[in-house]
Amino acid sequence: MKAMSDPVAKLTEKEKKTLRLLLAVHGPRQLQANLIFRSTR
Repeated sequence: MKAMSDPVAKLTEKEKKTLRLLLAVHGPRQLQANLIFRSTR
């Protein structure tokens, strides 16, 4: 049941592409911060 706890699994294809772009630009640590920010907003 890993997919249930995976935040990326809930994203649309467009969001996944944006996520990969962010990952390439900012790196995993910044991306993690963005995900935490989005989920708590």
